[in-house]
Amino acid sequence: MGENCNCWHNYHFPLQFLDGVSPRVAESLYPNDKINEYLDSNEYKNIKGHFERAMRKHAVIWEKYGQRFLELFDLRLPDIWESYTHFTSEYCNQNPDRRSIGPDNPPRDKIC
Repeated sequence: MGENCNCWHNYHFPLQFLDGVSPRVAESLYPNDKINEYLDSNEYKNIKGHFERAMRKHAVIWEKYGQRFLELFDLRLPDIWESYTHFTSEYCNQNPDRRSIGPDNPPRDKIC
């Protein structure tokens, strides 16, 4: 309580965790093949508005992960959350130069 932390809703780490990516290789993936494939597609590149681009990207995320994504943040399933926070801690331990998003931000493994 009372500590600064990162918002849980950034999808980068959650998707890698759900895909079973190890913390060691997480840095090289952003965020996964299916989403990268869509972001590189002509369909996505031809979308003009920022809002529509964001909505289409999130639709791809929901299509692939759906309920599993929600379960990660479900307070009734603390084991999944514990595994996820362990994943982010391992990532930070293996990538100390990427531990924080910026100088005034908390470490990436401080999630709330």
